[in-house]
Amino acid sequence: MFCNLNLKPGVRVEFKQNKRDKMGSHGTVVKEYPFFIVIDLGKYKVSANKASLICGDERLERI
Repeated sequence: MFCNLNLKPGVRVEFKQNKRDKMGSHGTVVKEYPFFIVIDLGKYKVSANKASLICGDERLERI
């Protein structure tokens, strides 16, 4: 299930946690690991699991 999305640190992204979110949270990529991505959303950091991104449960879009 390993995939590389080529997200460099500092890239601005929009993170949506479920399919019904019209507006996602804007943040920057901190680091990409083999199975998850750490995103800084300002007040806190969140990790996006790559399996959830591939299945479509979460969405990640570049701004």
